[in-house]
Amino acid sequence: MAALVIIFFLVGLALAGGGIALLVRRGAGTGPSGPHVPVPATVVRQVGLRQPPVLEVDYPGPDGRPLRGRVTVPMSAAGFGQALLTGGATTTVWVDPRRPADISLQQSGSAGGSARVLGGALMLFFGLGALFLGAMFSFVLPFG
Repeated sequence: MAALVIIFFLVGLALAGGGIALLVRRGAGTGPSGPHVPVPATVVRQVGLRQPPVLEVDYPGPDGRPLRGRVTVPMSAAGFGQALLTGGATTTVWVDPRRPADISLQQSGSAGGSARVLGGALMLFFGLGALFLGAMFSFVLPFG
């Protein structure tokens, strides 16, 4: 039974550590993202059969020259409508003027940020739960 306690502690430590790493790394990345500005874009095509869908779009850069980029459709109510866009449809993309290749279909910039926070919080929650269960079993189970 001591093996069960050890497994709970190891799993709990791994999950809690991974959750903390995801939450701390949330702000990390390629650097601070500046304010994104809305620009009109035209959908060229959907790229592959992935979930969530990826759209290839044409949009004007800050200097006015045409740019082409890929953007992941967010998994939200608004994203459902954007997932149905086909070639030639118009939409709005949010562009970081300092990095014109950094585009998103959401004003906040990266769509992966909220998913990373949720994943980190869940991992931390379950990791602390496993540590708690391990501690409880260590007091209840006889060692020997």
